[in-house]
Amino acid sequence: MNYLFIFFVCFLLQFLTSFEMNFINPIIPYLSSYFGIEKSSVIYLNFGFFFVGLFSPFFGMFTDKIGKKKGLFLATLFYIIGTFLSGIAFHPYFFAFSRMITGIGSLTIGATVIAYISDFIPFSQRGKAAGSLRIAFALAIMLAPMSASYMVERFNLKTLYFIVSSMAVVVLFLLLKLPSEPITRNTNGKTIDFVMLLSLLKNRTTQKVVLISFMVMAAPLSLFGFFSIWLDQHFSLGQREIGLIYTLVNSGTMVGVAAATMLSDKIGKFITAKIGFILMAATLFPLSFLNTIPLVVIIVMINALGLDGGFLAFQTLASEVNPKQRTLFMTLISFSHSLCSLIFVVAAPLLYNMGGYRLLNFIGGTASIIAIITLYSLSRDKVVDEGVSELA
Repeated sequence: MNYLFIFFVCFLLQFLTSFEMNFINPIIPYLSSYFGIEKSSVIYLNFGFFFVGLFSPFFGMFTDKIGKKKGLFLATLFYIIGTFLSGIAFHPYFFAFSRMITGIGSLTIGATVIAYISDFIPFSQRGKAAGSLRIAFALAIMLAPMSASYMVERFNLKTLYFIVSSMAVVVLFLLLKLPSEPITRNTNGKTIDFVMLLSLLKNRTTQKVVLISFMVMAAPLSLFGFFSIWLDQHFSLGQREIGLIYTLVNSGTMVGVAAATMLSDKIGKFITAKIGFILMAATLFPLSFLNTIPLVVIIVMINALGLDGGFLAFQTLASEVNPKQRTLFMTLISFSHSLCSLIFVVAAPLLYNMGGYRLLNFIGGTASIIAIITLYSLSRDKVVDEGVSELA
Protein backbone atom coordinates (compact mmCIF):
# COMPACT_ATOMS: atom_id res chain seq x y z
CA MET A 1 0.00 0.00 0.00
CA ASN A 2 1.32 3.44 -0.95
CA TYR A 3 1.13 5.28 2.38
CA LEU A 4 3.01 8.24 0.93
CA PHE A 5 0.25 8.83 -1.61
CA ILE A 6 -2.40 8.59 1.11
CA PHE A 7 -0.58 11.20 3.17
CA PHE A 8 -0.07 13.41 0.12
CA VAL A 9 -3.77 13.52 -0.83
CA CYS A 10 -4.92 14.00 2.78
CA PHE A 11 -2.26 16.69 3.18
CA LEU A 12 -3.68 18.58 0.18
CA LEU A 13 -7.23 18.25 1.49
CA GLN A 14 -6.22 19.57 4.90
CA PHE A 15 -4.29 22.42 3.29
CA LEU A 16 -7.14 23.56 1.04
CA THR A 17 -9.82 23.54 3.74
CA SER A 18 -7.53 25.29 6.22
CA PHE A 19 -6.45 27.85 3.63
CA GLU A 20 -10.01 28.95 2.89
CA MET A 21 -11.01 29.07 6.55
CA ASN A 22 -7.99 31.15 7.50
CA PHE A 23 -7.98 33.84 4.84
CA ILE A 24 -11.38 35.26 5.84
CA ASN A 25 -10.36 37.06 9.06
CA PRO A 26 -7.28 38.80 7.58
CA ILE A 27 -9.32 40.29 4.73
CA ILE A 28 -12.21 41.53 6.91
CA PRO A 29 -11.38 45.18 6.04
CA TYR A 30 -11.52 44.28 2.32
CA LEU A 31 -14.78 42.31 2.66
CA SER A 32 -16.30 45.23 4.57
CA SER A 33 -15.56 47.54 1.66
CA TYR A 34 -16.38 44.94 -1.01
CA PHE A 35 -19.89 44.22 0.31
CA GLY A 36 -20.48 47.66 1.84
CA ILE A 37 -21.03 46.50 5.43
CA GLU A 38 -19.60 47.44 8.83
CA LYS A 39 -16.31 45.76 9.77
CA SER A 40 -17.77 44.39 13.00
CA SER A 41 -20.61 42.82 10.97
CA VAL A 42 -18.37 40.92 8.53
CA ILE A 43 -18.16 38.09 11.05
CA TYR A 44 -21.85 37.37 10.37
CA LEU A 45 -20.82 36.13 6.93
CA ASN A 46 -19.47 33.06 8.74
CA PHE A 47 -22.83 32.21 10.31
CA GLY A 48 -23.85 29.66 7.68
CA PHE A 49 -20.41 28.06 7.61
CA PHE A 50 -20.54 27.28 11.32
CA PHE A 51 -24.28 26.57 11.41
CA VAL A 52 -23.92 23.51 9.19
CA GLY A 53 -21.22 22.30 11.58
CA LEU A 54 -23.98 21.62 14.11
CA PHE A 55 -25.02 18.78 11.82
CA SER A 56 -21.51 17.36 11.50
CA PRO A 57 -22.31 14.31 13.69
CA PHE A 58 -24.95 13.33 11.13
CA PHE A 59 -22.41 13.81 8.35
CA GLY A 60 -20.15 11.56 10.41
CA MET A 61 -22.82 8.86 10.70
CA PHE A 62 -23.40 9.04 6.96
CA THR A 63 -19.65 8.80 6.28
CA ASP A 64 -19.35 5.78 8.57
CA LYS A 65 -22.11 4.11 6.56
CA ILE A 66 -20.83 4.78 3.05
CA GLY A 67 -17.11 4.65 3.89
CA LYS A 68 -14.58 7.36 4.63
CA LYS A 69 -13.17 7.47 1.08
CA LYS A 70 -16.60 8.12 -0.43
CA GLY A 71 -17.32 10.59 2.36
CA LEU A 72 -14.17 12.54 1.51
CA PHE A 73 -15.13 12.56 -2.17
CA LEU A 74 -18.61 13.96 -1.52
CA ALA A 75 -17.27 16.49 0.97
CA THR A 76 -14.74 17.72 -1.59
CA LEU A 77 -17.55 18.16 -4.12
CA PHE A 78 -19.39 20.39 -1.66
CA TYR A 79 -16.17 22.31 -1.06
CA ILE A 80 -15.68 22.91 -4.79
CA ILE A 81 -19.26 24.10 -5.29
CA GLY A 82 -19.13 26.34 -2.23
CA THR A 83 -15.84 28.02 -3.10
CA PHE A 84 -16.93 28.53 -6.72
CA LEU A 85 -20.16 30.22 -5.61
CA SER A 86 -18.26 32.34 -3.08
CA GLY A 87 -16.11 33.65 -5.90
CA ILE A 88 -19.08 34.88 -7.92
CA ALA A 89 -21.01 36.20 -4.91
CA PHE A 90 -22.42 39.66 -5.59
CA HIS A 91 -24.26 40.14 -2.28
CA PRO A 92 -23.23 39.45 1.34
CA TYR A 93 -26.19 37.08 1.83
CA PHE A 94 -25.20 35.07 -1.24
CA PHE A 95 -21.61 34.97 0.00
CA ALA A 96 -22.80 33.73 3.40
CA PHE A 97 -24.91 31.03 1.71
CA SER A 98 -21.95 29.97 -0.43
CA ARG A 99 -19.76 29.68 2.65
CA MET A 100 -22.42 27.47 4.21
CA ILE A 101 -22.00 25.02 1.32
CA THR A 102 -18.23 25.30 1.70
CA GLY A 103 -18.65 24.55 5.40
CA ILE A 104 -20.38 21.23 4.69
CA GLY A 105 -17.31 20.17 2.76
CA SER A 106 -14.64 21.71 4.97
CA LEU A 107 -15.94 20.50 8.32
CA THR A 108 -16.65 16.99 7.04
CA ILE A 109 -13.18 16.77 5.49
CA GLY A 110 -11.57 18.02 8.70
CA ALA A 111 -13.18 15.28 10.78
CA THR A 112 -12.92 12.48 8.21
CA VAL A 113 -9.28 12.94 7.17
CA ILE A 114 -7.87 12.15 10.62
CA ALA A 115 -10.32 9.23 10.97
CA TYR A 116 -9.29 7.89 7.54
CA ILE A 117 -5.57 8.15 8.31
CA SER A 118 -6.10 6.50 11.70
CA ASP A 119 -7.46 3.36 10.03
CA PHE A 120 -4.04 2.73 8.47
CA ILE A 121 -1.64 3.91 11.20
CA PRO A 122 -1.10 2.31 14.65
CA PHE A 123 -1.71 4.61 17.64
CA SER A 124 1.96 4.51 18.68
CA GLN A 125 2.84 6.31 15.42
CA ARG A 126 -0.29 8.39 15.06
CA GLY A 127 1.28 11.49 16.57
CA LYS A 128 3.56 11.78 13.55
CA ALA A 129 0.69 10.99 11.17
CA ALA A 130 -1.57 13.62 12.70
CA GLY A 131 1.42 15.95 12.76
CA SER A 132 1.79 15.72 8.99
CA LEU A 133 -1.81 16.84 8.58
CA ARG A 134 -1.35 19.61 11.12
CA ILE A 135 1.69 20.80 9.20
CA ALA A 136 -0.63 21.25 6.21
CA PHE A 137 -2.84 23.34 8.47
CA ALA A 138 0.16 25.34 9.68
CA LEU A 139 1.34 26.01 6.13
CA ALA A 140 -2.15 27.09 5.15
CA ILE A 141 -2.56 29.62 7.93
CA MET A 142 0.93 30.98 7.27
CA LEU A 143 0.32 31.41 3.55
CA ALA A 144 -3.35 32.41 3.65
CA PRO A 145 -3.13 35.94 5.13
CA MET A 146 -0.43 37.37 2.87
CA SER A 147 -1.49 35.56 -0.31
CA ALA A 148 -5.18 36.38 0.19
CA SER A 149 -4.40 40.02 0.99
CA TYR A 150 -2.25 40.26 -2.13
CA MET A 151 -4.82 38.54 -4.36
CA VAL A 152 -7.76 40.72 -3.33
CA GLU A 153 -5.68 43.91 -3.62
CA ARG A 154 -3.98 42.98 -6.89
CA PHE A 155 -6.98 41.21 -8.48
CA ASN A 156 -10.27 40.52 -6.67
CA LEU A 157 -12.20 38.05 -4.51
CA LYS A 158 -13.29 36.06 -7.56
CA THR A 159 -9.71 35.28 -8.59
CA LEU A 160 -8.82 34.16 -5.08
CA TYR A 161 -11.73 31.72 -4.84
CA PHE A 162 -11.39 30.39 -8.39
CA ILE A 163 -7.79 29.41 -7.69
CA VAL A 164 -8.90 27.52 -4.58
CA SER A 165 -11.74 25.79 -6.48
CA SER A 166 -9.42 24.73 -9.28
CA MET A 167 -6.94 23.18 -6.86
CA ALA A 168 -9.79 21.28 -5.18
CA VAL A 169 -10.86 19.83 -8.54
CA VAL A 170 -7.37 18.37 -8.99
CA VAL A 171 -7.52 16.82 -5.51
CA LEU A 172 -10.95 15.37 -6.30
CA PHE A 173 -9.46 13.28 -9.11
CA LEU A 174 -6.59 12.17 -6.85
CA LEU A 175 -9.15 10.96 -4.30
CA LEU A 176 -10.35 8.36 -6.77
CA LYS A 177 -7.01 6.57 -6.47
CA LEU A 178 -7.05 6.35 -2.67
CA PRO A 179 -7.54 2.87 -1.15
CA SER A 180 -10.74 2.16 0.74
CA GLU A 181 -10.26 1.97 4.49
CA PRO A 182 -10.32 -1.39 6.32
CA ILE A 183 -13.82 -2.40 7.39
CA THR A 184 -14.33 -1.84 11.12
CA ARG A 185 -17.40 -3.25 12.82
CA ASN A 186 -18.94 -1.42 15.73
CA THR A 187 -19.56 -3.08 19.08
CA ASN A 188 -22.98 -4.53 18.25
CA GLY A 189 -22.34 -5.23 14.62
CA LYS A 190 -25.15 -2.85 13.71
CA THR A 191 -25.32 0.22 11.57
CA ILE A 192 -24.34 3.39 13.35
CA ASP A 193 -27.49 5.42 14.02
CA PHE A 194 -28.94 8.25 16.07
CA VAL A 195 -29.28 6.03 19.15
CA MET A 196 -25.53 5.41 19.11
CA LEU A 197 -24.93 9.14 18.79
CA LEU A 198 -27.01 9.78 21.90
CA SER A 199 -25.20 6.96 23.68
CA LEU A 200 -21.87 8.59 22.87
CA LEU A 201 -23.07 11.96 24.14
CA LYS A 202 -24.16 10.44 27.46
CA ASN A 203 -20.68 9.05 28.05
CA ARG A 204 -18.65 11.15 30.52
CA THR A 205 -15.45 10.75 28.52
CA THR A 206 -17.19 12.00 25.38
CA GLN A 207 -18.61 14.93 27.32
CA LYS A 208 -15.15 15.90 28.55
CA VAL A 209 -13.65 15.67 25.06
CA VAL A 210 -16.46 17.81 23.61
CA LEU A 211 -16.12 20.36 26.44
CA ILE A 212 -12.36 20.64 25.90
CA SER A 213 -12.87 21.07 22.14
CA PHE A 214 -15.47 23.76 22.75
CA MET A 215 -13.31 25.72 25.19
CA VAL A 216 -10.17 25.39 23.09
CA MET A 217 -12.04 26.80 20.10
CA ALA A 218 -13.10 29.84 22.14
CA ALA A 219 -9.46 30.93 22.46
CA PRO A 220 -8.57 31.47 18.77
CA LEU A 221 -12.03 32.90 18.08
CA SER A 222 -11.63 35.52 20.80
CA LEU A 223 -8.11 36.31 19.59
CA PHE A 224 -8.35 36.20 15.80
CA GLY A 225 -12.04 37.00 15.29
CA PHE A 226 -11.42 40.72 15.76
CA PHE A 227 -7.62 40.75 15.53
CA SER A 228 -7.51 42.44 12.12
CA ILE A 229 -10.07 45.03 13.24
CA TRP A 230 -8.05 45.70 16.41
CA LEU A 231 -4.86 46.09 14.39
CA ASP A 232 -6.66 48.40 11.98
CA GLN A 233 -8.18 50.59 14.70
CA HIS A 234 -5.47 50.43 17.38
CA PHE A 235 -2.40 50.67 15.15
CA SER A 236 -3.92 52.13 11.93
CA LEU A 237 -2.47 49.38 9.73
CA GLY A 238 -3.32 48.70 6.09
CA GLN A 239 -4.50 45.43 4.50
CA ARG A 240 -1.03 44.22 3.45
CA GLU A 241 0.50 45.12 6.83
CA ILE A 242 -2.25 43.17 8.58
CA GLY A 243 -1.64 40.23 6.25
CA LEU A 244 2.08 40.35 7.06
CA ILE A 245 1.41 40.32 10.82
CA TYR A 246 -0.92 37.33 10.43
CA THR A 247 1.82 35.51 8.53
CA LEU A 248 4.41 36.28 11.21
CA VAL A 249 2.27 35.21 14.16
CA ASN A 250 1.09 32.10 12.36
CA SER A 251 4.69 30.91 12.15
CA GLY A 252 4.11 29.95 15.77
CA THR A 253 1.68 27.35 14.47
CA MET A 254 4.42 25.74 12.41
CA VAL A 255 6.76 25.61 15.40
CA GLY A 256 4.04 24.22 17.66
CA VAL A 257 3.01 21.55 15.18
CA ALA A 258 6.62 20.51 14.53
CA ALA A 259 7.34 20.30 18.27
CA ALA A 260 4.19 18.30 18.97
CA THR A 261 4.88 15.96 16.05
CA MET A 262 8.37 15.18 17.35
CA LEU A 263 7.60 15.10 21.08
CA SER A 264 4.03 13.87 21.59
CA ASP A 265 4.86 10.22 20.91
CA LYS A 266 7.86 10.47 23.28
CA ILE A 267 6.67 12.48 26.29
CA GLY A 268 3.00 11.64 25.84
CA LYS A 269 0.10 13.36 24.18
CA PHE A 270 -1.60 14.42 27.41
CA ILE A 271 1.51 16.26 28.61
CA THR A 272 2.00 17.86 25.19
CA ALA A 273 -1.61 19.06 25.15
CA LYS A 274 -1.38 20.44 28.70
CA ILE A 275 1.76 22.44 27.93
CA GLY A 276 0.20 23.84 24.77
CA PHE A 277 -3.05 24.89 26.43
CA ILE A 278 -1.20 26.54 29.33
CA LEU A 279 0.80 28.65 26.86
CA MET A 280 -2.43 29.54 25.13
CA ALA A 281 -4.11 30.74 28.33
CA ALA A 282 -1.07 32.64 29.59
CA THR A 283 -0.76 34.76 26.44
CA LEU A 284 -4.41 35.73 25.96
CA PHE A 285 -4.83 37.84 29.10
CA PRO A 286 -2.03 40.41 28.49
CA LEU A 287 -2.50 40.81 24.71
CA SER A 288 -4.88 43.76 24.65
CA PHE A 289 -2.63 45.75 27.02
CA LEU A 290 0.26 45.78 24.53
CA ASN A 291 1.02 48.92 22.56
CA THR A 292 3.89 47.85 20.31
CA ILE A 293 3.65 45.64 17.24
CA PRO A 294 6.78 43.53 18.00
CA LEU A 295 5.38 42.51 21.41
CA VAL A 296 1.99 41.76 19.87
CA VAL A 297 3.62 39.52 17.27
CA ILE A 298 5.66 37.63 19.89
CA ILE A 299 2.71 37.07 22.25
CA VAL A 300 0.34 35.93 19.51
CA MET A 301 3.07 33.72 18.03
CA ILE A 302 3.46 31.95 21.39
CA ASN A 303 -0.32 31.62 21.60
CA ALA A 304 -0.44 29.99 18.15
CA LEU A 305 2.40 27.68 19.15
CA GLY A 306 0.51 26.51 22.23
CA LEU A 307 -2.86 26.26 20.54
CA ASP A 308 -1.88 24.21 17.52
CA GLY A 309 0.78 22.12 19.22
CA GLY A 310 -1.58 21.32 22.09
CA PHE A 311 -4.59 20.67 19.91
CA LEU A 312 -2.60 18.35 17.64
CA ALA A 313 -1.81 16.14 20.63
CA PHE A 314 -5.38 16.37 21.93
CA GLN A 315 -6.89 15.52 18.54
CA THR A 316 -4.65 12.46 18.27
CA LEU A 317 -5.83 11.31 21.69
CA ALA A 318 -9.46 11.86 20.73
CA SER A 319 -9.05 9.66 17.64
CA GLU A 320 -8.39 6.66 19.91
CA VAL A 321 -11.13 7.16 22.50
CA ASN A 322 -13.73 5.35 20.36
CA PRO A 323 -11.92 3.64 17.45
CA LYS A 324 -14.94 1.59 16.33
CA GLN A 325 -16.95 4.74 15.68
CA ARG A 326 -14.00 7.00 14.96
CA THR A 327 -15.51 9.22 12.25
CA LEU A 328 -18.68 9.82 14.27
CA PHE A 329 -16.65 10.59 17.38
CA MET A 330 -14.34 12.99 15.56
CA THR A 331 -17.32 14.83 14.04
CA LEU A 332 -18.41 15.58 17.61
CA ILE A 333 -15.26 17.69 17.84
CA SER A 334 -16.31 19.49 14.66
CA PHE A 335 -19.76 19.92 16.20
CA SER A 336 -18.32 21.51 19.34
CA HIS A 337 -16.14 23.81 17.25
CA SER A 338 -19.08 24.87 15.13
CA LEU A 339 -21.32 25.42 18.15
CA CYS A 340 -18.67 27.58 19.78
CA SER A 341 -18.09 29.47 16.53
CA LEU A 342 -21.82 30.00 16.02
CA ILE A 343 -22.23 31.42 19.52
CA PHE A 344 -19.21 33.63 18.88
CA VAL A 345 -20.59 34.90 15.56
CA VAL A 346 -23.82 35.94 17.28
CA ALA A 347 -22.39 37.27 20.55
CA ALA A 348 -18.94 38.60 19.63
CA PRO A 349 -20.01 41.83 17.90
CA LEU A 350 -22.12 42.72 20.95
CA LEU A 351 -19.31 41.83 23.35
CA TYR A 352 -16.80 43.77 21.26
CA ASN A 353 -18.99 46.87 21.25
CA MET A 354 -19.57 46.48 24.98
CA GLY A 355 -16.07 45.71 26.27
CA GLY A 356 -13.77 45.87 23.27
CA TYR A 357 -11.04 43.46 22.27
CA ARG A 358 -9.90 43.13 25.91
CA LEU A 359 -13.18 41.57 27.01
CA LEU A 360 -12.98 38.99 24.22
CA ASN A 361 -9.42 38.10 25.22
CA PHE A 362 -10.44 37.60 28.85
CA ILE A 363 -13.29 35.32 27.80
CA GLY A 364 -10.91 33.28 25.64
CA GLY A 365 -8.35 33.07 28.45
CA THR A 366 -10.97 31.86 30.92
CA ALA A 367 -12.17 29.24 28.43
CA SER A 368 -8.57 28.04 28.06
CA ILE A 369 -8.27 27.56 31.82
CA ILE A 370 -11.46 25.47 31.82
CA ALA A 371 -10.00 23.36 28.99
CA ILE A 372 -6.81 22.76 31.00
CA ILE A 373 -8.75 21.66 34.10
CA THR A 374 -10.97 19.33 32.06
CA LEU A 375 -7.97 17.86 30.24
CA TYR A 376 -6.32 17.10 33.58
CA SER A 377 -9.51 15.33 34.70
CA LEU A 378 -9.57 13.35 31.44
CA SER A 379 -5.96 12.26 31.89
CA ARG A 380 -6.82 10.93 35.35
CA ASP A 381 -9.54 8.74 33.82
CA LYS A 382 -6.88 6.80 31.85
CA VAL A 383 -9.20 6.42 28.87
CA VAL A 384 -6.26 6.00 26.47
CA ASP A 385 -3.21 3.89 27.24
CA GLU A 386 -0.28 5.69 25.64
CA GLY A 387 2.31 3.34 26.99
CA VAL A 388 4.04 6.16 28.89
CA SER A 389 4.05 7.12 32.52
CA GLU A 390 2.31 10.44 32.07
CA LEU A 391 -1.13 9.09 32.89
CA ALA A 392 -0.19 8.44 36.46
